[in-house]
Amino acid sequence: MSFSKLDSNHIAPASLELYKDPLSLFVLAAFPTAINLEEIKLEGFNIGFGKHLDFAVQLLKKSPKLSMLEIHITKGSKASDSGLLEDTIEDDLRMLETVKLNGFRASEMELCLVKLLLSKSPALHHIVIRAARSINDSLHFKAKKKLLNFPRASLKAQIVYHSRSTNS
Repeated sequence: MSFSKLDSNHIAPASLELYKDPLSLFVLAAFPTAINLEEIKLEGFNIGFGKHLDFAVQLLKKSPKLSMLEIHITKGSKASDSGLLEDTIEDDLRMLETVKLNGFRASEMELCLVKLLLSKSPALHHIVIRAARSINDSLHFKAKKKLLNFPRASLKAQIVYHSRSTNS
């Protein structure tokens, strides 16, 4: 999440969009109580940067009313230590219905994030994944195969995967 501004014009009472200012992230993550956001949009998310990942997990934990999560991934992770995400969210994300991931590179960390969201979201209807243009067809196929095998808390959960040829 490379967040350069936290613009009040983009914040409705129940939604939050964050851009390029790491300070705003840590201030929000430090809230001692739930912040009850219904929509969160994270721009410039670097899944390989531990502080971005920590913040995102804290924000999810403090948003029990969250129904829509959108993440624009700018950098994937070459690290294969996806264990960092395992068991990071103890409680279910009971209200989460829609997840949108843009710039998906099918790294182990990204796949683990999708697996975590699928397993902790009993109300989930859709995960919409738009792959980065830089990944090849073989990686698309492997990613789709893994995604289809992930366990789901919601029987309604559908994964919609757009490869670079279907991105417009």
